[in-house]
Amino acid sequence: MFSLDRAVEVAGFYRDYVAGLADEFSTLLGFFTAPEEEFIPVELRNQPVVGILGCHCGKPADAQRLLDSICALNPAADLFGSMPYTAFQMMFDAGVPAGRRYYFKGGHTTGCPDVMVEAIVEGIRARPSLSSEYHLHHMGGTIARVGAGDTAFADRDAAFTFNIIGNLAS
Repeated sequence: MFSLDRAVEVAGFYRDYVAGLADEFSTLLGFFTAPEEEFIPVELRNQPVVGILGCHCGKPADAQRLLDSICALNPAADLFGSMPYTAFQMMFDAGVPAGRRYYFKGGHTTGCPDVMVEAIVEGIRARPSLSSEYHLHHMGGTIARVGAGDTAFADRDAAFTFNIIGNLAS
């Protein structure tokens, strides 16, 4: 997790980092509000941040080698750690409780230029709710190796897919 002021730097690293990432490591670049938790530095709590989130489904030594590059960026909070996949899947449930009104939009993009990141940061700073987020998922790997007509999922050649998540409760 990084201060939002580092978004262009972190996104630049991220777009290069994921270009050749192993299939075992699925990641996203997220723009969201840091939770008010003891493991988050005080200056980031309840503030907009950018984070690299992911799940490595391979050997722990391989995961650590891939994480070393992210750690070299000196994140304000490093929350990567071993956990069961089911725990990873439920990790974000508390942030999206039932009963709220959510609005999702998404799409695909061929890249992640700095001007796009600057627009995302502007949108995150102006969002109507601290609960609204933006996620940029890397594609490629196995996803790109399936033929365009082989499944109902299109745009397999996109570099990234994104989600804009609106949530008026905060």
